[in-house]
Amino acid sequence: MVAESSLVQSAAWRLASTVALTLVSLVTVPVFTRLLGLEQWGLLVLFQAAIAPLALLDLGIGTATVKYVAEAIGRGDREEATKLVQTTLVFNLVIGASGALAIALCAEWLASAVFAIPPAQQHLATAGFRLMGLSWFGGIVGATCTGVLTAHRYFGLASRLRTVAGLASGLVGILTVVGGGGLFQVVIAQTVVSLSMAGVWFASASNLLPGIRALPRWYGAAFRKCFAFGFWQALASAGGFLTSWSDRYVLGMNFPPALVGVYSIALSITSAAYGAFHDMGEVLFPAVSQKQGEGNLAGARRLSIQAGWALSIVAAVASAVIATVGGDFITLWITPEAAALGTPTLRLLSVAGILGMAITGPYFFCLGIGRSRLLAGSSLLTGFVVCGLGVVLAPILGLSGVALALVGGGLAQWLVVLLIQRRVYRPDIQLAEFALHIWAPAVSGVAVLALLVTAHDAFRPASTWARLVLETIAFVLLAAALQFGVNELLPGGRHRRRLVSSLLAPLGIRLEASRPPAAPPE
Repeated sequence: MVAESSLVQSAAWRLASTVALTLVSLVTVPVFTRLLGLEQWGLLVLFQAAIAPLALLDLGIGTATVKYVAEAIGRGDREEATKLVQTTLVFNLVIGASGALAIALCAEWLASAVFAIPPAQQHLATAGFRLMGLSWFGGIVGATCTGVLTAHRYFGLASRLRTVAGLASGLVGILTVVGGGGLFQVVIAQTVVSLSMAGVWFASASNLLPGIRALPRWYGAAFRKCFAFGFWQALASAGGFLTSWSDRYVLGMNFPPALVGVYSIALSITSAAYGAFHDMGEVLFPAVSQKQGEGNLAGARRLSIQAGWALSIVAAVASAVIATVGGDFITLWITPEAAALGTPTLRLLSVAGILGMAITGPYFFCLGIGRSRLLAGSSLLTGFVVCGLGVVLAPILGLSGVALALVGGGLAQWLVVLLIQRRVYRPDIQLAEFALHIWAPAVSGVAVLALLVTAHDAFRPASTWARLVLETIAFVLLAAALQFGVNELLPGGRHRRRLVSSLLAPLGIRLEASRPPAAPPE
């Protein structure tokens, strides 16, 4: 049984990796936007958007592999685990090659007909799309090996390798640009890193499962087992794609790449905050599955809402501060012009992030017990709302239109969260307790965000790095005081505060100490 302290340690590794990758982004984005220009930076964003739909080819097999490999390891059946991984590796090699070929064949059409790319840049864009297909091939092969580490609960090693990959990609990009290279050379260098990291991931996975070093074989029974689980997860991925990438597609079809680049700057900041805390919640997935195996679903339910509350309340503080001082940061980090265009969007995206964090605990609980249908429904509803609102609002409101679409998607997701409460949390968790853990942090977080933004804009001081640091510290303290203060006034607030205090103790030491002592041997 994975101890709660181990969950905190695993989550800490995920957070550390996200922080490191965020720092890489803080360095690479201004280098690219200033030396390449916003137009070519926007093209790089569109290259990434073009390969995003290829993730749907996975069919949920990757998630299913993690689940069943973990189960096989728990039974001590490493032969079954090897068969599962080999089958998934063969599958991913095939879809990886197919996806790269599809992008290569469609590259010219993407550059000339799908996105509003100026004619002078279409030749460069065509070559860039094709290279990104190769990069995706390396990524999908590496994903199989990532699943092996996750199934073994080696979150620390997986996080370190993820950080190395991000650092290497960012470093080669910067060195290429500083050395006089253009966008095409940057994409070549980063593609080489992606393909090389696939080999590193494989070497790490094969140390855990030496059997996968043999020539990969196809096991039909293993694939059918994974596909039966992964089908609904594939539908969830389709909805996730609409939610995560339709904004850039809508903007890319209606506006020049430079404006897409401005939007991506705001999105990169808010996504870093959201991704940091949502990814930490992923450690709940195997923990819930193991509690289910022990017949302790009641404990799994309570663990998921408590962890979800802790992540939501801290993420809301971070998002409120980003919305407040993010415009000043973009002014100093990129340009005042980018800040003028991107700040309203940044604030709306921060609201969307707060609303979206509400599903984190219930999401990983449903994933852990195999209720993929509910997750598919949530993702599809959210994706269709975001895509539909974006298509309608973007031509009218520009960047703010797609950001408002994401806010609408977050609210739509709450309807599914209510359904999840009724289907999988009752009778252990009643609606009132569920709401205090899942929705209360988001509601108070949006209110705190609005208050801090209003206070900041009432003064509008001149932006300097020293002032930005001092303001950030002050707003973090104020946002935390307000957010936890509201929680303290709500029923059960003191208990939840003590829970967070326990979680923040040296990576779970108090949680470990709070357990009842083991009975002495007879």
